[in-house]
Amino acid sequence: MEISFAEFISKLPSDKNDDIRPAIGEITLLYLSGLREGDGETRAQGLFQKVWNENIVPKKPPANRPTSDGRKRDGGDSDYYTNIIYGWGKADASKRGDKKLAWAVFYYFFRYVQDASYFIEIAKRTWPETSPTFQQFVYAKCCGDGVDSFEKISARFRADERVVRREFTKIWKGEPLGAPSNIHLGPVTIVFSDDDNLAHLSLQEPTVQDYLTDGMPDVFKALDWRSRLSGFHGRQEDIARLKDWALDDASTLKVVLVSGPGGAGKTRLVADAVAHLVHDRGWCGGFLGDANRPIDGNGTGVALIIDDPEERTNLISEILKAAAFALRNGETFDRAVRVVLVSREGRDSWSTILNEPATFIDEIRLDTHQHLAIEDALAIAGDIAIEYPARLNRAASDFSGVEAWLQRDAVHRLPLNVVAASVHAVLDPSRAFTLDGPQILKTLADWELRRVRFYSERNLGDRNALEKLLGLSTLTRLGLTKQSVFDLGESRICPEKSGDSLLEAVQQTPYWRKSGPENPSHLIKLEPDRAAAIFCLKALRLDDPSPGLPRWLVPAASQDVDGFGERLNRLSFDIGHVD
Repeated sequence: MEISFAEFISKLPSDKNDDIRPAIGEITLLYLSGLREGDGETRAQGLFQKVWNENIVPKKPPANRPTSDGRKRDGGDSDYYTNIIYGWGKADASKRGDKKLAWAVFYYFFRYVQDASYFIEIAKRTWPETSPTFQQFVYAKCCGDGVDSFEKISARFRADERVVRREFTKIWKGEPLGAPSNIHLGPVTIVFSDDDNLAHLSLQEPTVQDYLTDGMPDVFKALDWRSRLSGFHGRQEDIARLKDWALDDASTLKVVLVSGPGGAGKTRLVADAVAHLVHDRGWCGGFLGDANRPIDGNGTGVALIIDDPEERTNLISEILKAAAFALRNGETFDRAVRVVLVSREGRDSWSTILNEPATFIDEIRLDTHQHLAIEDALAIAGDIAIEYPARLNRAASDFSGVEAWLQRDAVHRLPLNVVAASVHAVLDPSRAFTLDGPQILKTLADWELRRVRFYSERNLGDRNALEKLLGLSTLTRLGLTKQSVFDLGESRICPEKSGDSLLEAVQQTPYWRKSGPENPSHLIKLEPDRAAAIFCLKALRLDDPSPGLPRWLVPAASQDVDGFGERLNRLSFDIGHVD
């Protein structure tokens, strides 16, 4: 419709008390919830770029400008753009940000967004129905054919024709905009519709894997819960409780914390419960990856798993505060939305992290019954006695001593210890079930170190460089990135190679993972945590560290400053637990 921004502003009803920013903030967020661009820009950034491209406002603000509420920005441009919108909706008018930009976005809705609902909703929240000029704008937006000038449509509207007035009344009294087709949990957006560009939640279910490379077993792969060397045994009450919790009260958002010590089987329990919802109930469910990509929630329900949330406290605080706000306001959805935190920290600790009571979070605690019953531990060992030798193309091992070993100490019945002892029995039958739990983890770490040193000498030309890199990788959230490996090469962590030559050599080892939909290429992070802690202790010689260690820690820490301290604390705890 041919009307300039200046003319648009001049014709709108004006009063010194008019402030369009609160309505703009709320409705723009609603609009963006259904706008999914495929050009790589964030949706908020994309909207503002279009406003600037149409020359509605003269130029883009400087990139280093503070957010609309006066704070300095922590992140990139997307933080700035999103904060403008949230700032517009603030109760304190002094913190609502730029007025002209808000008016420009309102004009953009009028002239360029075909769906009139957003423009109408902003206008209805800002001015009374009785404003004649406002009525003309509403009528022009809804009844114009796209080619008539605003003046022509206005002239038609000003004619005292009942049909025109009746048309405006229909528009004005129509239903307000419905609930958005998604949910915002801080920076995380879950979209309830089909879109090929959305991130898909993954349950990290087992795939065909090579447990033997160059004739050597991959010990950590066997210990990882994702390998599922056994069926799910024990914790039946816990998994039933989690399923019932998820299925109850289908139209609400709910949050649960599954807490317990390392090695208690928390993540496997949650993954198997959500797998039931996905495969048997038609839900979308899995682990949160990149929090900045909108997530496919187009199922009968949504279950979002966040493992080790204490490593991402800033992100999780935003998610939980958004969830608490939705719960306080009684927001409902057309399907169940569930957030499942898997953490060593209990609810009281999360109250401290959030700096407010976490009473809106339900909790399933495993610390009160972390050890399995004898029969369940025997079932796990029995499965591994068959499955693991088959994956290694070996004959079945003698597990006759397993029951006595399990009865010797309750700690042996921690799920991780049952798996570790069973894996060790397959790899070293002569010493099967003769060591205690911590000794077994140390022995398996030594087993993996021998394998690592083989590839370090072969590919890197140095016996210990690769183990140092893998030790540092345990201190990151996902593993060392290309840039971190390059920087460590420049710091001479490997005497024989530096920079690009080190990176190229590391990429030729079995410990490198190529980029995927959610994660960039990286050096793997060894798991599970307790076994990885022992490996890190040995690889970095933490009892007598190299003078270069502080320098080497910098690239690992800089990848994710938010969670680095927590990972160090957990590493120290795990080392103390088994040392």
